[in-house]
Amino acid sequence: MARIRITKYFNFETAHALYGYDGKCRNVHGHSYELYVTVVGDAIDDATHVKNGMVMDLGDLKKIVKSEIVDVFDHATVLNKNSPHIKLAGQLMEHMERVLLTEYQPTCENMLADFANRI
Repeated sequence: MARIRITKYFNFETAHALYGYDGKCRNVHGHSYELYVTVVGDAIDDATHVKNGMVMDLGDLKKIVKSEIVDVFDHATVLNKNSPHIKLAGQLMEHMERVLLTEYQPTCENMLADFANRI
């Protein structure tokens, strides 16, 4: 059987700021993120298997992405803890529940690499 790709769409809202950036994104601002997660593989070929014919149960994929990405990043403010934004994060944490400190500059590219590792 041919390799198959299945893709599931997720969306969430996140704020961030890019320390040292030379444009508007140096200020705290938010985005509506669209995340497409694609799994590639061979469908299970075992008539006795409960998931016969599936590469992966989309319900299982949804649970993983929801717990590792969406529930963590949705309506959070993401800041680089290795920058002076650590001071801002401390102030925000006094008034907000969801402030995430990362080891990286929270660009969408770096966040995507983080998401891939989490999944």
